[in-house]
Amino acid sequence: MVKTHLRATLALLAMSSVAVSACSKDPYDPQTWIDKLDEASEVEEALTTLERLKCPEAIKPLGKFWEKHNKSSRVLRVIISLADQPEMKTGHEKFPNQDCKDAGEGPYWEDAIPFLITAVEDFDVTDDQEIQDAAIAAEALGKAKSKDAIQVLISAATKQEKLRQGQMVRIAAVRALGGFGDNPRAVETIIKVLQTEPKRDTIRLNASAANALAETGSASAILPLLKALYEISPIYQQVRTAITTIGAPAIPELIKVFEGKHPEMNKLAEKNKFSKDCDKGEGPGTTCIAPGNLRFKAATLLGDMRALAARKTLTAALSKKPAVSFFDPKTGAPGPSDHNAIIDALRKMGAYSSADALSAYMQAEATDDMIRPLAIDAYSMLAKDTKALGFLQKTFQNTENEMPMRQAATLAYARLVKTDKQIAPIQAIIDLQLKSAKEAQDKAAKAKTEEDKKEFNGQANDYFGFAREYEQHRTRARAGVVCQADVACYQELLTLDAKGIVEKLKIPNHRADTSKPMKKQDMQTYRIAALERALLEIAKMGKAAEPAFKDLLKHAESTDRIVRQGVLLALVQVAPTPCDECVTRLDAIIEAQSQQTTLDNLTSDTRIVRNFFISAGGKAKSAAKAAPTPPAE
Repeated sequence: MVKTHLRATLALLAMSSVAVSACSKDPYDPQTWIDKLDEASEVEEALTTLERLKCPEAIKPLGKFWEKHNKSSRVLRVIISLADQPEMKTGHEKFPNQDCKDAGEGPYWEDAIPFLITAVEDFDVTDDQEIQDAAIAAEALGKAKSKDAIQVLISAATKQEKLRQGQMVRIAAVRALGGFGDNPRAVETIIKVLQTEPKRDTIRLNASAANALAETGSASAILPLLKALYEISPIYQQVRTAITTIGAPAIPELIKVFEGKHPEMNKLAEKNKFSKDCDKGEGPGTTCIAPGNLRFKAATLLGDMRALAARKTLTAALSKKPAVSFFDPKTGAPGPSDHNAIIDALRKMGAYSSADALSAYMQAEATDDMIRPLAIDAYSMLAKDTKALGFLQKTFQNTENEMPMRQAATLAYARLVKTDKQIAPIQAIIDLQLKSAKEAQDKAAKAKTEEDKKEFNGQANDYFGFAREYEQHRTRARAGVVCQADVACYQELLTLDAKGIVEKLKIPNHRADTSKPMKKQDMQTYRIAALERALLEIAKMGKAAEPAFKDLLKHAESTDRIVRQGVLLALVQVAPTPCDECVTRLDAIIEAQSQQTTLDNLTSDTRIVRNFFISAGGKAKSAAKAAPTPPAE
């Protein structure tokens, strides 16, 4: 039997040449249009007008009409629109004299719930439109938070049907259950869905379950999320977001995981052959395929949550031999070690009292040279003194050192300089590059062939480029020398444009032809360098830098990686607690940049910090910002 959907009927009506008769009753009274729902030629106008009038009294008649006329998508959406409004406001701009019955404050889900339940329970699994309607109805039931809907949503979330549109209804039902908060039945169901064996067509379902658990804020979700963190790698970001949203209750569990004292996670590690008999060999084909995995991910999460309670535990672990977090199953290439995650966690949480330990670590002969640059970088973000400048200077001046180490040492040195005298080693490199550039220019002027002239001019341009690169480091150093411990000075740097930074810090123009103005691109790189130093210094001042709070919020939208990361580090240290203003601002940035895939990593970092402010006493956990669901295959 072929269904005749109302949407098809409405389309035919719209194409018909039959003129719509004028309303003989009060056009601002919803009953006028409710009465016209049974008149085929008036249906479309009646639906449009009822939606615009926004009178909740129309919900029940519309629901009956929906049941009678093949469950039209159009009608269902009007019902949801009328139910999901905070209050019925008389005086619509197009209907200033509308006459709605006094419905009190909204939303107005009560009359809509029976029809929404029907949409979720009774739909054709072969009809794409009805599948979409069921999903939309499930999401609406989540907003309604009706106790009558919980069992319906549980059934929908756990029902395994082969739909033409995959897991759409199940995903919507899982999301809806997340809106019921710490309801035991809802949480239990979401956990069950999270633990669904991950397959190509269920990854989005697993991810939605992780996001829904974040919204519940339930401590009972911690263990299942921890297991998913290690066993369902495609949804790592969703699980990470969920755990950071739950916040403080997860910290003791993560510390136990890191220390190897969590029985359930130790069993999981043994089952998955993370670190058994590692003395007999590591990597694919052994029983030691990820010896540092538990510590790596636990440290990452502890850093995300700025869990200073774990600082000593993390710092002490640097004295142990680093362990590889995973090996590529195909090539056998080792991934990063647990020390990488530990160092990054100390950096993110602002573990300033660990600076001396990091200094010792970065200078120790036993430290792996692959990890040393990361330790040098983190040290410069945490140190508040200049005790290690000598080591850093020797490191970047020693041409036998690998380039990543020399680059990290130069950057770290520039972040810590406090006097003009300490700038001298950087200035010496700039002067050497400029001298070499001048010599190359002289050779070009004396060249006898165009080919030689071109070659020497190319060399000169390269040397000028090196000089500009080191000028960025000198700019960082100059920002610290000029501003010292003056938060107002660093605030000023945050407000200046690129030209203003160049003028304030007296940055010279390193171009082959100095008669030409400094390139805008060069000025912008100098501005970024100055801003980074300002942000790191503000972060180190902590609450004493609270006057800079508004400037930090303003710059939080920066799409430059260095600036954004600096802002996020500083916000955690400087912002008042709780900080609803932080949550609101970061929410807006996440929303505005969510479609820019080139900013995915920055958006992820921003979401993590946003969730830190939630767990630190910000807005209700129900407002948790979910990580995006992976795209459908």
